[in-house]
This record gives sequence, C-alpha cells and structure tokens, in this order.
Amino acid sequence: FEAQLKIAAELGKPILLHEREAHSEFVRVVKEHRESLLPDGAVLNCFSGNAAEFATYTDELRLCVGVTGILSSDERAGDLRAALKGAASLERVLVGTDAPYLTPFSMGAPYPKFNTPETLPHVVAALAQLRGVPVAELAATLLANSRRAFGLPVLARSPAPLSNGHTLGDVSTSVMVPLSDTAAAASAGQAEKLAAAAAAEKAQEEAAAEEKAKKSLLPDGLTEADVFQHKRQLLRVTAKERAVLLNQKKALDREAFDKLVVDFALDVVATLPPPKPKKKSVAGRGGRRGAARGGRRGGRGRGRGRGRAGR
Repeated sequence: FEAQLKIAAELGKPILLHEREAHSEFVRVVKEHRESLLPDGAVLNCFSGNAAEFATYTDELRLCVGVTGILSSDERAGDLRAALKGAASLERVLVGTDAPYLTPFSMGAPYPKFNTPETLPHVVAALAQLRGVPVAELAATLLANSRRAFGLPVLARSPAPLSNGHTLGDVSTSVMVPLSDTAAAASAGQAEKLAAAAAAEKAQEEAAAEEKAKKSLLPDGLTEADVFQHKRQLLRVTAKERAVLLNQKKALDREAFDKLVVDFALDVVATLPPPKPKKKSVAGRGGRRGAARGGRRGGRGRGRGRGRAGR
C-alpha cells in the first residue's frame, strides 16, 4: 500500500484507494504520505462508513470519496446515508459502480447480471433525493468533482439541450458522468434490456444443461427419439406415440395434456433431477447475493418399468 502511494507521488498521478475494516491503520498510513500526493487526486473507492469517518477522510485527509449503489438501501446504508445527508458540502463526493457488484437497490428486480456505469443514474438520483436537490444540479457538481480529482479536461463543445431545459454536458471517460432526469430514465431502460439479455442467456444455459443431463440418464440402447419428456420424467414411446404427444401438447391446455399422458400409461425410463434452486437477487457486488431457496433432490429412477407417468 505504501509503495503504491509513493509511486503515485513520484508520477504525479491520481490514486484510487480502498479500505475495508482497517480505518485506523488506513488513516495513519495515508496521513504520512498525504502531502506528497496530488491535492485533489486521492480518491477513496466505495465509501460506506459513518459521519465521523466521512469527516476524517474529506476534511482531515482531504480525500475524495466515491459512493455506490448501496446508497439506495435504507437497511444496508443507514450510516452512509446519514453522513451524506448531514455533510456540509459534497465537493469531495464522487459516484461510482464498484462493478461488477453493488447494483443500485433502487433499480428493483430483475437486476442486471453485472453492474455497469449505465446504472449510475440511479446512484445520482438516490443522492439527489437524500439531499433534496435537483438531479441535474447534483450531476453538474459530481462531474466537476470527478474532473478535478482525475485531472480531466473540459471538452470544448456545447452541451446538447434536453426537453426539460437541462443539459447533459459532455460525458467524461471516467465512470463519474453527468446525469439528468431524462438520462436517468434512458439508462433505466438500458438496464432493463441488459437484465432481459442476461435472463435469456441463463435460460439457454439451463436448457443446454438439461439436455446434457437427459442424455446421460438414457438407458443403454435408447436414444432421444425413443423417449418423450413430460415434466421431469423421460417416458418410453414409439415413433407414433411421440408424434401424437408433440402435436397434442401444442393443442391442449396443461391439465388436459397431463390427463392424456396418464391415459397413455407410458413406462418411465428415467427421472431428471430437480432444477437448481434460484437465488434471491439483492444487488450483487460484494455481498449482495441472496440465499438460495432450499430443496430436496429426488431420486433418478433409472430403468424401464419403474413407474407409470403421472402416478
């Protein structure tokens, strides 16, 4: 850690810092090297502490602090919210993702598979609501803070006007971006698309895994053409029975089709294991995974004539 601080000082570059359960030691080390670092170029990533720690970092050590999507959780970020709400100034506050985790809680389910800078409008909106200030006004402050911290230039072009009279300004290459109410809405739509794409990808992976499991359970001498899957059971069928079942599955409702399968009295040659229990999503990154629902695994039931379908 100290070696990295020395490198930043020698090169005259900004430095991104991280502290976890080491507040006192962190303060001691940074204090010894603070004067050799850039005046505004030391940034504490993913701050989630209390008001006293916030004051130590921003006033005593003159660090910028980055806040993330955890800010939108009353339950998990009570101290952080109190610190930011009571802060005299936000001139040393930035917003960031800490990707790929800590997707903003305010997005609601389904959460994107990975956190990205596109979710930052939700962080800015949560902070603006907490402070009771307009989103566009806060975004301008945060952008100025990030430019100062990382030495980013102000691009020489006019900002594009929005329908609400605000402007986006230019977007820096940093993850600290300016955001208006309109931009926040657009980004939320993009996050929904990301979540849908992730869900589709997961569904494909699960389908492929089930097909692999199905093949592994087939008794010797049988192929996929010799069985029909109903629920979690693989039923032995003739070519004619298989064709009828495939056709009727499209035409009948679930209850009627289940009755039809029972009436066929087909032999169960194998039973697929139950699908993996789904996890509750709670904004992922560094501790936001939900506990999986429990479930018992059933027996595989190999062999012809072990049971009858639906019974």
